[in-house]
Amino acid sequence: MPRLHRNVITQHAASPYGLATISLGIFLAAWLFPPALYTEYATEPDLMYLDPQSMYLFLACLAAFCSGLLTYRVIFPPQLRISSVAVSRPLEFLAVPLLVATFACLGYLVIIGREIDFWGLLLSQQGNAIKAATHSGGDNTDGVWVHTLLWLTGTLWWAAFRARQLRPSRTAFRVVFTFGLVVDMLTCSAKVSRGALMPLVIGLACIYIYHGATSENVRSLRIALLGAGSGIALVLLFLLFSFFRGANSTRSFVITLLGYSIASYNRMAAILAGVMHYQYAGRGVYLFPVLVENTSLSNFMAGHFGWPTYFLIWQSEFLSVHAAGLNKAFIWSGVFGYVYSDLGWFAPLYIFFTGLVVAWFWSLFQRGQTLGIVIYPWLAYWILFWSGSNVILDFHVIELAVLPLSIGFYEFLFFRPAKVAVQDWVAPVS
Repeated sequence: MPRLHRNVITQHAASPYGLATISLGIFLAAWLFPPALYTEYATEPDLMYLDPQSMYLFLACLAAFCSGLLTYRVIFPPQLRISSVAVSRPLEFLAVPLLVATFACLGYLVIIGREIDFWGLLLSQQGNAIKAATHSGGDNTDGVWVHTLLWLTGTLWWAAFRARQLRPSRTAFRVVFTFGLVVDMLTCSAKVSRGALMPLVIGLACIYIYHGATSENVRSLRIALLGAGSGIALVLLFLLFSFFRGANSTRSFVITLLGYSIASYNRMAAILAGVMHYQYAGRGVYLFPVLVENTSLSNFMAGHFGWPTYFLIWQSEFLSVHAAGLNKAFIWSGVFGYVYSDLGWFAPLYIFFTGLVVAWFWSLFQRGQTLGIVIYPWLAYWILFWSGSNVILDFHVIELAVLPLSIGFYEFLFFRPAKVAVQDWVAPVS
């Protein structure tokens, strides 16, 4: 296949541009969603339907994000990427970090099982009880163990990327990889955490689509089917978690899908119209969530700047949504809505700088550097869920940053990459 065609497929399949296009499609679906149907299911007035301010804000932020991507490319032209690597024992090389992360996460799963009868609660559709325990601070008692779930997720991303380069024994690697994947998904289920499951699925899909789109024998249909299959799998897993949390009818499943997707843009429209106002808006709490999610940083910000704790912010959002006459079961206002709450119409400036950050990690990802392999899938999740909360600078990124340090040293001892010119990830001008 001609290089131009491969470049276009890569752009639309795995790059920040392609992911942003999908998020644009989700926003347009919300903006054009029939208001009567939305009100029937979401049980709240539809404020986003053909709302011009919502369109202005989304397009302004989208343009700022793409400008950040382009600016990075102009300042730092495409460099080298790792195309082939060599280790003496590829299976063992990949299996060691995978098994260490898997057994660490398995230990965390055992701890959860001792504290909560999660299987009994899940099967009786009482997953909300588990979530309530989590939000009440239950995870803090688990110390470092609570971090092992995200570490396993990052290790699975790393192993999936490197396996495409090293070509280990297929059957043996699949056994080890599947073992880790199952433990990861079981732990996500035990915590009833969609926020842990969705990055796992999206990150793996992004890696496989990227490698498929850059291979010599790439087929557009195969990439499209892989993307569509990943989307369907994600929706099905999302609905399964909804079942665990009490949903047991088609209507309840539809309400949950609406509530965790396009309903966020209804709250964004409410903020823009002045109908809804977050209690702690304007303080920067939505720009740098890591400062309130970590106990030490939260105490420092509270003592010196009067910031609220994460739990207080979370509680206040339910009150704000309810006071606006909206369904208080869903509190997200989307990334752009949250940023607007703190910065107003300067929100696109913040999004421009996030574009620079994403472009840097995308470049590292393409070049096969460990930091990019571990962090970019998380950023891909952030882009695809602009309808969710602002996770680009939350504590999960700090947790993931531990992996490139440890795995990077591990690779330094055994890893020997070969480099070639990276393919241009911006669609060429014809």
